[in-house]
Amino acid sequence: MVLGLLAIVAVAAALAVAGTVYLLTLPGVGDAEARVEALLAEHGGRASALPPPARLAAAVVSTEDEKC
Repeated sequence: MVLGLLAIVAVAAALAVAGTVYLLTLPGVGDAEARVEALLAEHGGRASALPPPARLAAAVVSTEDEKC
């Protein structure tokens, strides 16, 4: 019984460490505009100063929305 409890605690600790490492390695959003511009330049595109069409923006939001 003690060995099983110890195994559960060890697995929980390993999952907590793995989750923390995962969260710490996610990219931030502070340099998002620079990364987008770099990707666009890499593929021959350019950023537009105009906002996207309303229907396109709504489609992206509805696709990304987890509640829909």
